[in-house]
Amino acid sequence: MSKLKMPALSFITLHLKRINASLYKQGFSQERIPFKTLYGGVGLFVLASILVASVLLSIHSKGQNIVIIPQQDAEQQVVVPAQVLPTEKVDLPQTIPDDALQTVSSQRSSEEPSSFREIKGEVKVNFGWYLHSLYKDWRFHTGIDVLGIEGQIVPAIHGGQVIDIYQDDNSGLTVVVKHNNYQVYYGSLSKITVEKGSLIHAGQGIGKMGNCTGEPYYHLHLAIKKNNDYIDPLLVINKE
Repeated sequence: MSKLKMPALSFITLHLKRINASLYKQGFSQERIPFKTLYGGVGLFVLASILVASVLLSIHSKGQNIVIIPQQDAEQQVVVPAQVLPTEKVDLPQTIPDDALQTVSSQRSSEEPSSFREIKGEVKVNFGWYLHSLYKDWRFHTGIDVLGIEGQIVPAIHGGQVIDIYQDDNSGLTVVVKHNNYQVYYGSLSKITVEKGSLIHAGQGIGKMGNCTGEPYYHLHLAIKKNNDYIDPLLVINKE
């Protein structure tokens, strides 16, 4: 209030007095308002005006400090593409090499039972326990006895290498041929046509059919070992 000029206060006070006298004369007020009360009211009015002006100035100054950041348009936004891993084209072979087919074929021939050639003749004694017709006791037969005629050529049922030739009381003259994890025993021969260490092929003559002391009939005693264990030959060969 000290900054306001006195003529302005006097002007306001004068007009308030006139308003007060007019109200009294017209009967709106029963008595005149005292001068001190009137002057105090003017002071409160001026103070309120100053407070309102200061608030408006403060709001205006804060509004000037507000910085509005414009939102970027969708068209101007930078889209970072997802990382794409490079793909390498691999050319696959259209045909299988012949050497690969030969390798697979050789593996199958060494493992599949159908790789063994068929053997002709009637089986007189099967694989396993049986009552021996001559000795009248139970014995384990390690192979099968295939009947034939004297001097009949005995063919190899599979190729391989001759690893042993021996004479045995139970199986007579015997030739052993090894092929991978198989060992084939050709027994009860009267003559052999191969040598130890020689390589033979399927169908090649091993020797001639004969007999032995314990089995006095013309036959081929055929036994097969797989991984050093005897197995039933009928499980791995085709027989007519």
